[in-house]
This record gives sequence, structure tokens and C-alpha cells, in this order.
Amino acid sequence: MVQVRGHYEHERYVWLDQARGIVGLFFIISTITWNYGGDLLHGESMIGPTYLDHGYNYMRSTPQILTIIDVGQPIFLFFVGLSGYIAFSSRLKKKGALRAWGYSLQRLFLLYSLSILGIMLEKQRDVDQSWYEYFASFNWYSALCVDVLAVIAAGAFATYLSVQLIRSADVRAWVAISLFFIHAFITAAYITDRQTWSDLFLDLPKFPLSTFNLAALSIIGSCFGQWIQERREDIPRAMQERVVPVACYCLVAAYSMEWIQPSNHHSGTMSLMLLERSEEHTSEL
Repeated sequence: MVQVRGHYEHERYVWLDQARGIVGLFFIISTITWNYGGDLLHGESMIGPTYLDHGYNYMRSTPQILTIIDVGQPIFLFFVGLSGYIAFSSRLKKKGALRAWGYSLQRLFLLYSLSILGIMLEKQRDVDQSWYEYFASFNWYSALCVDVLAVIAAGAFATYLSVQLIRSADVRAWVAISLFFIHAFITAAYITDRQTWSDLFLDLPKFPLSTFNLAALSIIGSCFGQWIQERREDIPRAMQERVVPVACYCLVAAYSMEWIQPSNHHSGTMSLMLLERSEEHTSEL
């Protein structure tokens, strides 16, 4: 594990920065290839490898077709939790809660501001439209709940809050798992819009299901960050005692949940979150 320390409050984990960069690169590629997915049902050819675009872009099915892009956002949110723990706990320990939260709130404000700005650039104000009318019709739900940057902000906030309130990584992991089960119940109960074709006719209320579970996944990421930090002088021990066992449990649980509630990118089901966890850490071996 390569670490670099400069003017930062903690060691820089180069492998973590590289991993986040790769996920970001995949996101850029998927954004470009989205318009060239073709149509499998009508024989329309596609451009580029299928695994670098969302599976549902090729064919709508139940369960959904999954690609590496479909687990890209969960992977990134896990890294948000892992790096968020390292940064927040370091400031919490060295500078106190007030300074730690002051810095964290600045980052959250920046993320939400950029999210709002992005939506504003997509929907520009008409010349004859007042600012009141513009903001009244503004898509605040997307900007604050489901936009890419808003999801990252939600994951970061969940990480900071959970680290502040629950110091034990083991307890924090069980809290995150409990949130997974709450998400599974809400999804199965058909009480919110799950972004499926049937929900269009039911006119169900909106709820950021995917953001909810991705925030819980970030909390689990903070647990892995703490397990690694507490044993940073003996990483193989951390892998043996916590990382590998938990990854294996996630793999078994993900397979089991697939039969009950299949992986779904839009609603961020438990099976998808657990699959991402098992794949990410077994690959580190």
C-alpha cells in the first residue's frame, strides 16, 4: 500500500485515488457510449463493448442485465465512505468535532451547489420567465436527491454522521445492513416509485431509493476504512480478520438476495450493493 504525506491531515492512499479515477473514467466512457447502444431486439448494431454501458440500455428485462458500469456507482460510493472515514476521523481526532464538521460541510455545500448548477445549465431560464417561475419549476428533486453529485454528497454526509455517532466499525456495519433491509422492504411494498414501467401507471410518490442504499453502502465503506486504519501496520491481518470474511459473506448474501429481489441499478437493491462489496474486495486478493 503506497502512501504519500504532504500538507494533508493524513496519509494519501495512492491506490484509492487510482481506483476512484478508474471508476470516473468508466463513467465518462459510459456517458459517451450511451448514444451508441443500438437495439438488440431489432438487430440494430452497437458501437463499443457492451460492458462499458448500462445493461438496461441494451434491453429492458426482469431481472436486469448487469455490466461493470451498473456497479460503477456503488463502487465509487463505497470509496466515498472509505476515504470519508479516513479524512473525517483524522480531523475529528486532531482538530475536534467543530473543525471536522466545518470542513465537511464546506465539501457538502460545494457538491450540492455543483449539482444545482448542473441542472440549471440543462434547463436554462426562458427570457420571458421570471426567476420565481423558474425556480418554482426547477427540478429540485433531481438536484438534491438523485443527481450524481447529490448522491455523492448524501453518501459523504451519511459517512460523517455515522462515524461521529457510532465509533465502533462493527456496530456501524450492522446499522448499514439494517438500512439495506429497510430499503428492501420499501421496494417490495410498492409504496414508492421504483422507476419501473408499472410504476408509471400507479403514480407512486417519489423516494430516492438508490440514493438511500448508496448512502448505506458508504457507511459500510467507512467500516472497511476503519478496519484498515486500525491495522494499517499489519494490512494482511486486517484482510484476514475482517475484509475477506465480510466480502465472502456479502457474496453469499448477494447470491441469495438475487432470488428474492434481483439487482436493479435504478432502485439500488440490496443484492446489487452486496454484489459490489464482494467483487471489490475479493479482487484485492
